Amino acid sequence: MTIARRCLALALASVVGCGDAVDPSTAPDASAAVDAPTVGTCGGGGDRFVLDGAVVFETASVGPVTVDGKIAGVNGLLASSELYTFSSRNPLVDLDAVGARDVASLNLKYLRFLQGADCATAAGGCRGFFALGGTYTVIEVQPRYRATFELSDLRERTDYTNQPGPVMAGTITGCIDVHR
Repeated sequence: MTIARRCLALALASVVGCGDAVDPSTAPDASAAVDAPTVGTCGGGGDRFVLDGAVVFETASVGPVTVDGKIAGVNGLLASSELYTFSSRNPLVDLDAVGARDVASLNLKYLRFLQGADCATAAGGCRGFFALGGTYTVIEVQPRYRATFELSDLRERTDYTNQPGPVMAGTITGCIDVHR
């Protein structure tokens, strides 16, 4: 296990204790991370996680988060020493079946933070969002997990709690493409 992977495992383990369902053993290596100023697309056969709109984010550092063997979200490590996690607000929600889902029933959440940041409070420097509306569509589950989404009714997220903050303007579209 590389030093970067060990650091990621420790950092993501702290997220687990604070309400985000992540499995550090599946987190990708930071050397695959790409912080891009413009957003691309998924489906080219390589690992990719993309957000576009109110939050712009693209990386090839993406690993599946599983609960009881089913996809519950994704996480990764960025070359900028930041970690991220993207999952359902309820860790028991299964995102592992092909088809469209109403985000109102999933309440997706995203959090991005520097390694070592204290996300226990809003002053910890963490940032993200809750999506309380939109559509999440799983296209494929084997051998790759591929999904697209259109997120709306966005709320700020600045800590580990599961409580949505103030309203955020805009919407987010994106995709996930990761080998299982």
